[in-house]
Amino acid sequence: ILPQAEYGNYFALFNFSLIFFIVLDLGLNGYNTTQMSRNPTKIQHLAGSIVSLKLLLSVVYVGLVFAVGSVLGYGAVEFKLLLFLCLLQILTSFNQYFRTIVASLQYFKLDGVFMVLDRLIIVVLCAILIWGNIPGISLSISLFVYIQILGVATVLLVLVFFLRKHLEAISFSFRLKTLKPILRKSWPFALLVTLM
Repeated sequence: ILPQAEYGNYFALFNFSLIFFIVLDLGLNGYNTTQMSRNPTKIQHLAGSIVSLKLLLSVVYVGLVFAVGSVLGYGAVEFKLLLFLCLLQILTSFNQYFRTIVASLQYFKLDGVFMVLDRLIIVVLCAILIWGNIPGISLSISLFVYIQILGVATVLLVLVFFLRKHLEAISFSFRLKTLKPILRKSWPFALLVTLM
């Protein structure tokens, strides 16, 4: 539907934002799955520190993406789209993290539902835009990215609501003393993801 050059530019920027996705994870999802599977009571203890760490890593991720983008000579149009693509990757990272908790609690069917729910929302909304003939609204790359963000953000809200009882007593910590041991224990998982 969209011009090849316009979609091609989006696709290149999407892949560019995806290259640095490892920064958002650093093996935390694998580490979390392992720890929670062994002892589900660790959810409240670990969740606050891991969410705090992921927030810090999100800042590092955006900085890294924009720094490399500047070196590659991206312009204002690319950076505007890249900002929203970074937001999409950050939300996806948090979705994946909260899904590790769902899987660790052995709600495997629900984990499968959460895995495809964002894609279902995106497909339905895009189908409405493409075939709905809504006056004054047509599909664009920006709108396509916004729809993806909406789909992923909706699932994130559903995940947090579903896990609310397990997350209600978590406390956030940005102290290096708290975060460093988690990073040290998660690095083998980060290495695995990097090699993959």
